[in-house]
Amino acid sequence: MQRKKVNKIVAVGCAVGILAASAGILVGAAASGKAYFQLDKSDCLKTSGQNIQNARGETVILRGVNLGGWLLQESWMCPNNGEDKVWGYYDTLETLIERFGDDKAEELLNTYLDNWITVSDLDYLKTLGVNCVRVPFWYRNFQSDDNGTWIRNKKGAIDFSRLDWIVTQCGKRGIYVILDLHGAPGFQSNDHPCGKTNASELFDLTLDGLKFRRQTTELWTEITKHFKGNPAIAAFDLLNEPMSGFSEKEKKDCQLWRFYNKLYKAVRAEDPSRMITVEAVWEVENLPNPNLFCWKNIVYQLHIYNRTTTEIDKKISNIKDKAKWNVPVVVGEFQAGGMWDYTIGAFNDNNLSWLTWTYKGTKTQKSDWFLFAEEIEVVHLQEDSFEQIKTKWGKACRTKPNFVENTELAAILKKFLHGYVGVDEKANEPIDFATAEPYYEVWDEMPATGSAEKEKPVKVVFGTATLVGMGTLANLTKKKKQK
Repeated sequence: MQRKKVNKIVAVGCAVGILAASAGILVGAAASGKAYFQLDKSDCLKTSGQNIQNARGETVILRGVNLGGWLLQESWMCPNNGEDKVWGYYDTLETLIERFGDDKAEELLNTYLDNWITVSDLDYLKTLGVNCVRVPFWYRNFQSDDNGTWIRNKKGAIDFSRLDWIVTQCGKRGIYVILDLHGAPGFQSNDHPCGKTNASELFDLTLDGLKFRRQTTELWTEITKHFKGNPAIAAFDLLNEPMSGFSEKEKKDCQLWRFYNKLYKAVRAEDPSRMITVEAVWEVENLPNPNLFCWKNIVYQLHIYNRTTTEIDKKISNIKDKAKWNVPVVVGEFQAGGMWDYTIGAFNDNNLSWLTWTYKGTKTQKSDWFLFAEEIEVVHLQEDSFEQIKTKWGKACRTKPNFVENTELAAILKKFLHGYVGVDEKANEPIDFATAEPYYEVWDEMPATGSAEKEKPVKVVFGTATLVGMGTLANLTKKKKQK
């Protein structure tokens, strides 16, 4: 299977079609089944003005999902009995260690990690059309305490095996990975997603605050060293939703900007070419003009949980207002409620990269927060035996056959992953590829040699099917009218 090189997104006839010319916009539509292409050095990403490009000079729009709840459990969506917004993953870890000891606690957590996300999940996402996943992790995946003690493998190296696995498996499937520090040492907010509630010290002007900032910087230094040059990594996401020190209304924080700059320099010292993303809480104007810090190859990130057309329009307007900053924008998290078409249509219409929150969750049988959901048995952390926890966090946590797909959400995402913008409903109706006739059955009409418009390789993309030929965009349009 050759990789897609798409230039202009064109709605033609009743197909969800993408006509490709030379310069290329690469989106989530990719090879079906097992026909994967592996990301290589030519796929390494960098910014170019407001766009993201690969090393071949093709524009790449990242579209996909978060793998939330895997490397860092959040109680509201994961199989433990912790109280939402009160109980963090730190509490889970400490409870297991207190009850069973370090080794047994590690065994239980590894059982969960082995089963919550598996290769079958990545195969599903590839078939759906995803070309990027964002992977939230926290410092305790690699450190055994709050003093920066590294967890090491048998060879004595820092154990990055979980990140190695996801990056390798995604890379084999042509899926990029955004590595997201969801929970930093000292915690970057008081909210539960970072691992512990009401515990933020990362930005404190204290010795502990200084220690945690140094540990966070060291963590990114080691991650950067380990993954330097890996083409499967789209970007390093320096801090998830950092909110320490913010007043309720004012989210501009020079202290945060300076710390972003410190982390930026740490990454750049080890990898000058890696794309870096920094998050705005919650508006893009709360980030600085990148020229203020001489930031290069950087992507600004928003998390959008707004659910009215007015609010979505305002977000898009704010992004356009900052076009002079010449920085790509990715919507790193969003959940659109009943406004999926409007919201993602706006993202696609403005060439924004986006990733939904999140792939799977429990404590519900169906929710459009998740592509897969089910009320599987939760672990009662204070009461269940070691064997009971291991069983509940074992194969019972696997997506198939235990979770139910939200087919309505899957259909929406599949449509928009292919670049649909919601402009022409009829021209963009989904196709049943099992029964539909090919758009071009054969490439039997090649333009004559010496034609006025230069011939070039052209690909026509239908969902996950790709046809290849020589021609021009004008000739392809003409052929369609003649059929």
